[in-house]
Amino acid sequence: MTVDLYPYRKYNPFAMEWMNVVDELEWIHRNSYNEDKKVYKMPFNLGSGELQQTSVNETRLVVRNAKKNIRKGTYICVSIETIDQNGRKRNRGGDFFTAGMTNVRLGMSTAGRVVDHGNGTYHVYFYAAWSGEATIDIALSYTREAITYMKDIVRRKEEILGFAANYSDGKNTEDTRCSLINEGVWTNRCEYINPNSLGKTVFACKKLDRFRCDQITNIWAGVTGLNRVATDEIKKIQYLHESKYSTVKLKGTPIKLNILDDVVSPPQLPMCGPDLPIPLSDGYWENNTTFVPLVCQSKQWEQEEIDKCLADTEVLGVGDSTLGPLTNEFIKFTRSVEEKLSFHDPQTCRPKSSDYGDCIRKRYD
Repeated sequence: MTVDLYPYRKYNPFAMEWMNVVDELEWIHRNSYNEDKKVYKMPFNLGSGELQQTSVNETRLVVRNAKKNIRKGTYICVSIETIDQNGRKRNRGGDFFTAGMTNVRLGMSTAGRVVDHGNGTYHVYFYAAWSGEATIDIALSYTREAITYMKDIVRRKEEILGFAANYSDGKNTEDTRCSLINEGVWTNRCEYINPNSLGKTVFACKKLDRFRCDQITNIWAGVTGLNRVATDEIKKIQYLHESKYSTVKLKGTPIKLNILDDVVSPPQLPMCGPDLPIPLSDGYWENNTTFVPLVCQSKQWEQEEIDKCLADTEVLGVGDSTLGPLTNEFIKFTRSVEEKLSFHDPQTCRPKSSDYGDCIRKRYD
């Protein structure tokens, strides 16, 4: 049996662009001039009630596959019908669900692809990469209302997050405050404009009298400031982040299934590159360390190719605390020695950095 990685192609070539599709359909509905022009006796459907956020206890789950059709190499489909705490069916999409299917004994797992139909119903697809037991978990991570608030209110606020910048002329140094500005007016700021990365948004810093704008050396945002912004925003909409609405497993999960064995031919994947079609599954974990992709195949580098590519090259790593383990793995595949690893403070890192997670430089000779 050959795996069909793109079964949705016969329905819609843009099937994975769910957010944009839903937005476009809703815009068409709001602005349509071809609506039913019948004259009704009552101009409105009258009723009295309330509509609440999606309830994890009332929402219904159904496995769409017949048991005999759940075989290795096929897709398992679970439908979600969202319902609020009053038992009222939700008629709009936008909730954010996370889904996973695992077999702990085999150490195998895969993430589910969630398809939002924009009407309160969703389908979740899992690739059956193994035979035997499978456990499906689906959780509501964020409701539509919480996402709408973050997208339409929080993201549009000006200067909500502050940055610190350091200026130096080689002898003297001083810090100042910066922010991203998209709308509004300002005075006496150093402006940093890059349409390719920021569009019309400007990165602006309060001008220091003793320094020119081109003497900026470092920019950073502290964890304390990030946490403060998040805490302040959550306080304003506490009801949207109650425990019953945030990262909670749906009632009816975990779902236990048995996947029948079958002979599966490995799919012929294209080489990784831009504009590739998106399958219903990105891939699966064959064990705790090996991920098997179903989107494309990456180039497998030989040792000689690595050495040639990195010869006389300086590699700079910038990131957070997760960069350290990645760097250690990277070093294992090179012939350079550990002693050649040195820390430094480039312009994009915090001053006085001394951790893997901030800046790492290595030179290959």
